[in-house]
Amino acid sequence: MPDVSVNLALIYIARGGPGGAESIRQFSETYVSCNAGIAHSLYVAAKRWKSEGEIRQLEAYFAGVPVTVISLPDDGFDLGAYIRVADMIPAEWFCFLNTHSRILSENWLSLLYEGAQSSGVGATGATGSWESAFDALLHTPWPANFVPRLRRAATLIRNRMQFPAFPNPHLRTNAFLTRSELFSQFASQTVFPRTKRDAYTIESGSRSFSSFLRGRGLDLRVCGANGVAYSIDAWPVSGTYRSKNQFNLLVADNQTREFAAADSVLRKSLQLSAWGMPID
Repeated sequence: MPDVSVNLALIYIARGGPGGAESIRQFSETYVSCNAGIAHSLYVAAKRWKSEGEIRQLEAYFAGVPVTVISLPDDGFDLGAYIRVADMIPAEWFCFLNTHSRILSENWLSLLYEGAQSSGVGATGATGSWESAFDALLHTPWPANFVPRLRRAATLIRNRMQFPAFPNPHLRTNAFLTRSELFSQFASQTVFPRTKRDAYTIESGSRSFSSFLRGRGLDLRVCGANGVAYSIDAWPVSGTYRSKNQFNLLVADNQTREFAAADSVLRKSLQLSAWGMPID
């Protein structure tokens, strides 16, 4: 087991609004029921929880658990919240989880931390993907009419400039762990996301956090519930994201739940987007 004295901050984005309270309730239940396996400090970054009464309601979901609530503006999507809190929390390590996260495995946080200890690893995540926003649009049917086709062509050109072509390995930002120093360096040179497209570029674009790390010669690893930290070439068969019924998943989110509920046709389509091939 890793050293319990490690200075690790677990940061969960709690976004209010429709469905927010239920998402937070479900996360808090899994957080309490699954042993993280390593000492850490829990921070809840609250968006759309404004009044003192609302904050108390939010804290009640984590009753009996030491937690620090940080109120944030409701902008910037998840990545914007991560960037903001990076300057607020004194810790050596950050682990970020979004509102839709659900913990599935015992010792999940210690497994992410252990995976990050290997020489040359810049970050670990519960899931990763090879998906490219450029290729995803390129392979969808083209509109029949001229004006929509023209708009599609313009979007393709823009996507090609902002997103690497497939395969485009990146850690998905629903659950990942990294050194605070690395993330703060990245945040200091990143434009704060104002649109959903901005958020996508920070997750999987040519200026994403994953690209930032790889550009510095650092590796990305996906950690499974079996204790294996998978290198990029093994992600498709790791049993985590859109792979082998996701039996090896540490932390679920809305997209992993979509795959779990999908029929065989949709599953194949989702696997082709993520890996370029179906995975049995």
